[in-house]
Amino acid sequence: MVFIQSYKYSIGALILLKGITTLADPAPVIEDNPENVRYKADIDTGDVHGIVEVYTAKNGTAKVKVDITGLPEEGGPFFYHIHNNKIPDGGDCEAAGTHFNPYNSEFETCGEQDDAYCQVGDLSGKHGFINTTCFQLKYYDPYLSLNPDDTSFIGDRSVVVHYNDMSKMACGNFRKAKKRFWKKEYEEEESDYLDITGNNETTQILSSSTLIPTYSAGPSNFTSGNQTNGTAYNDDGTPEVSSTYCDSAFKDIASGLIGTLISLLFSIF
Repeated sequence: MVFIQSYKYSIGALILLKGITTLADPAPVIEDNPENVRYKADIDTGDVHGIVEVYTAKNGTAKVKVDITGLPEEGGPFFYHIHNNKIPDGGDCEAAGTHFNPYNSEFETCGEQDDAYCQVGDLSGKHGFINTTCFQLKYYDPYLSLNPDDTSFIGDRSVVVHYNDMSKMACGNFRKAKKRFWKKEYEEEESDYLDITGNNETTQILSSSTLIPTYSAGPSNFTSGNQTNGTAYNDDGTPEVSSTYCDSAFKDIASGLIGTLISLLFSIF
């Protein structure tokens, strides 16, 4: 009887150990995404407008482009994640469910280890939070899949933008796209590759831009990832600006200011 009980306890311990091991499993690197495939999520909630596009890079990994404007001046820094569920037609972001996390990673540990141990959907944890009112960033993410047969497939899910307290601000569904959203077709360089060693520092950010910085780039109460924070600079030290949505926002502001100036001149003369 003692032997049987000990045997049962041993089996239980093995099951528990297996469960712990499963929790610690890293997300696999995806280097065989199908060619010429892209998914994009249109974000259009209140004043927040933008797009998140994921497509296959030359090296077979996923490349991500984020372009969002209309973010509030308070309540940040902001986070954005891929969530499990699609957003219904009514646009209720609460229906997105939990973060896309097929390998049961702990949300709080992202950034403490390599990105393979982050939740697959924790994009801001892996690549930096949003600290601006207009934001553009592009980067590789070798843990996202564009193959419907893969566990890490993101095509049937949604993207949610969060306030700093993790309440949901804006959202949109991924859908398969025939053409890229970006006005200027992106030409991948000969050096389009990713040094995949499992460290945050090895993720190559080809280009990134932030406009109207309003928040500190320091760590927040939640995951801050590698803290790239979307900032890139030209050779002369000025911030690089290439955001489609943000450029449009600035053009509207500039047009309004010019119109006001012209009206003032007419009133004077």
